[in-house]
Amino acid sequence: GSVDLIAQIEGTRQESKYAAEGTAAHDLAEECLKTARSPHEYTSNTQFNDHDVTEEMADAVEVYLDHIQSIRAQTKSATEYTERFLQSTRHPEFGGTADYTSTTDRLCRVVDLKYGQGVVVEVVENPQLLSYALLVAEHHGLFNSMDPQQWPDFELTIVQPRAGHPDGPVRTWRTDYKRIWQHDDDVRNAIKAGNLQ
Repeated sequence: GSVDLIAQIEGTRQESKYAAEGTAAHDLAEECLKTARSPHEYTSNTQFNDHDVTEEMADAVEVYLDHIQSIRAQTKSATEYTERFLQSTRHPEFGGTADYTSTTDRLCRVVDLKYGQGVVVEVVENPQLLSYALLVAEHHGLFNSMDPQQWPDFELTIVQPRAGHPDGPVRTWRTDYKRIWQHDDDVRNAIKAGNLQ
C-alpha cells in the first residue's frame, strides 16, 4: 500500500515538473511573439515559471514561432490572439486558453504548442483543438448565423517538436463547419451528462 502511494506521489511530482516546463515554454513563446525576439536570446540566465530557458526549449519554441510566422506571411488582415482565454457564453461551464488563433472570413486557424515528449499528440479529431475552434467561432459571432456560407474552414495544428511522429513536428488537420457544429452538440451533451473535461 505505502509503496504504491509513494510511487503515485513521485509520478505526480514528475507530471507537475513536466507541466511546469510546458508552461515555461509557452511563456517563452508568448514573450517572443510580443517582442519579436528569438527564443535563443533568452538562454542566458533567463527563467520562465522557475525554469531556465535551455537550448532545447529555445529550439522547440522556434519551431512553433516559425509556424506562426508562416501563417502571418500567408494571411493579411486576420484577427489573431495569443494565449487568449475564451469563455463560452452559450455554455458557461466551457472555456479554454488557445495558444494561437488567426481568423479571416474564409479560414480559422488554431495552433497548439505541445512541449511534452512523452505522449505523442494526434491532430486529427483532437478534442482540445476542436474545443478551441468552437470557442473561436463563438467569439467571432459565427453562431449568430447558421448559414454554412458564412462559416470559414478550420485549420487545426499541433506543434510538438520534442516528440517523434511520422508526420513531423508540425501536424495540421483541416475541417469545416459541420464538424464544429457536431462538436458543439458533443459539448452540450457532455455538460448535460456532467462529463465535461
